[in-house]
Amino acid sequence: MLFRSYTLFALGLLLKSDHYAFVLPIIVLAIFALLGWSYPMVMEFAFGMILAKLYLKGKFKIGLPLVIAGALLLGASIFWKPDLDRLIVWGIPSVLLVHGALHMPQSTSKWLVYLGGASYSIYLVQVLTIPAFYKFSSRFLGDVQPDILGFMALVLTVA
Repeated sequence: MLFRSYTLFALGLLLKSDHYAFVLPIIVLAIFALLGWSYPMVMEFAFGMILAKLYLKGKFKIGLPLVIAGALLLGASIFWKPDLDRLIVWGIPSVLLVHGALHMPQSTSKWLVYLGGASYSIYLVQVLTIPAFYKFSSRFLGDVQPDILGFMALVLTVA
């Protein structure tokens, strides 16, 4: 289902009008999600497009408050599990966090810059480390809260 999203965005890039290349994929994704032809999660692609457009146009330059709001909402999702789609529980807080981060001063911390540079490598290796960690943890760690296990898997993957 996500493959459709990538294909749709690639086709959108072929459109001559920037306006249609932006609006058409978002409308089609929304229709697919509403008709049940795709998961609502694909709207996160649309959120990314909207964020890029807002950033490039210099709109809504709010930094730290949005980062804090997004981080608090994401943090709350660890303890509060509402019966809502992931688009609402994680997608919207993530949009707030990313949009806020776009409008904050860039870090000069060598460690954070290094971690940012390594992020794609981390993304590639996580497909191996996370399943291995969960296989190990199911055998040796017993009953540990899933969110704690997820955090431990993240730390292992980054390391």
